Formats: sequence, C-alpha cells, structure tokens
Amino acid sequence: MYAETTPQQIQIIRQENLIGKIDIPTVPAHLMSQIFKGVSKLNSVYGHRVFRFEVQEPFRQMVAGNTDYRVIKLDEGYTELAQRLNLKGKKAITILKEILYAQAYLEFCSQNFSGNLIQLTKYLSPLLKICTNLLKIV
Repeated sequence: MYAETTPQQIQIIRQENLIGKIDIPTVPAHLMSQIFKGVSKLNSVYGHRVFRFEVQEPFRQMVAGNTDYRVIKLDEGYTELAQRLNLKGKKAITILKEILYAQAYLEFCSQNFSGNLIQLTKYLSPLLKICTNLLKIV
C-alpha cells in the first residue's frame, strides 16, 4: 500500500486499486497536519476504541429507545468521548481529534458506494446510476 499525491488529492493505493483519497481543496489548511497524524493512528489502540464506540453506540441508543439512533451526540465533545473510552489527559483528546479528522476527510471509493469512516456509505444504486447516465446523455 502506498500514497500518491496529485495537485487535487492524495490517493491511497493497494495492488494498483484506489482504496481511498483525500480531496485537497476540501480540507482546511489548518487541519492538514492533524489529518495526516490521525491517518497513522487509525490502527492504534485509540483508533480501535473510537471505531468500536462508533459501532456499538448506535446499538446502545436503539436499545434505549432513541428515535434516531444513527446520530451520536456528545454534549461535551472530545472530552466526553475520551471519558467514555476511558482515556485521560489532553494528549488523549488531541489524539482523538486527529483520528476523527482523519475519519471525516479520508474518502473511500468503490464502484457503487463511497464514504468516509464516519458516514460509512453514500450508496449509488444501479437504477440511480442508469438514470444519472441517461440525464447526462439528454
């Protein structure tokens, strides 16, 4: 796996297949270093705890009877997330921010869907794809 850089995006490629990209124009300049640090921490203990929380929390909310359990709301932001993950200190909060920025700005692509690691899929159904192509022709 390696990364290629173009003026518009950074691409992550494995065995000649594009598996992810970061669109440079959509990333605020002041966040670039945090995103790069976060990408390298996605496979850390912190990254695994965040991912597990993002998967388990909607199920907890559904069991609790919340109407829209897909939305994870943390009133105290990164501090509350750190507490819920049993992490302490400002360094932990900084690492969590970096991981969440990486999840938000790294976009993965496939033939029928794309998305980032927070909004997992933007599904494009085959029917919608055909209609979109027909509209382009007309």
